[in-house]
Amino acid sequence: MNESNNSSPWRPSATMETLKRRAAMVEATRGFFAHRDVLEVDTPVLQGGANLDPGIRPFRVDTDGRTRFLPTSPEHPLKRLVAAGSGPVWTLAPAFRFGENGRRHGPEFRMLEWYRPGWDEQMLLDEVLDLFHAISGWDRAHEVVSYRDVFRRHLAIDPMSAPDGVLADLLGPDAAATGGVRAAALDLLLATRIEPHLGRDRFTVISDYPP
Repeated sequence: MNESNNSSPWRPSATMETLKRRAAMVEATRGFFAHRDVLEVDTPVLQGGANLDPGIRPFRVDTDGRTRFLPTSPEHPLKRLVAAGSGPVWTLAPAFRFGENGRRHGPEFRMLEWYRPGWDEQMLLDEVLDLFHAISGWDRAHEVVSYRDVFRRHLAIDPMSAPDGVLADLLGPDAAATGGVRAAALDLLLATRIEPHLGRDRFTVISDYPP
């Protein structure tokens, strides 16, 4: 794989160390769910319908006179399985989202998603934390903080009532990227002004997201 001192364009961008770490994480994830009797499944990569979320743009694939879409997540196929009585299922599936280009996001990525029919929020949270510990090897504590309180703690504003102008001032030049959409401004504040301060010495769970 590529070395830091070799910029040959044909070389993969991932180092062997990164690939080995990824493989170990996938293996740990597979073992975690197998031990808990959660069934691993594959979901379709070409789908007949698109995600209806207006904030997510799918890729279209036109073939054989039909329009299909690359999945933006494995959500719908997994929910169909659960509705058919599959019991708990999980997948690590390819996902595609148009326009997701940045330091931490790309248009193609893998998404881990699983379903636990009959479980409540606390049971799922406990399992998420167990999974993080299993794949990271970190013996960290965790905290649960509400969406509202995390804004109050780090930006001293109430995200539910702060005027749009206050959000724009906090974003500075980055405000232009939100197109004046309030939800986009809050998302950008969370990603760029709050998240960098989270998870340094403990896992941080943000609860009570607005609908």
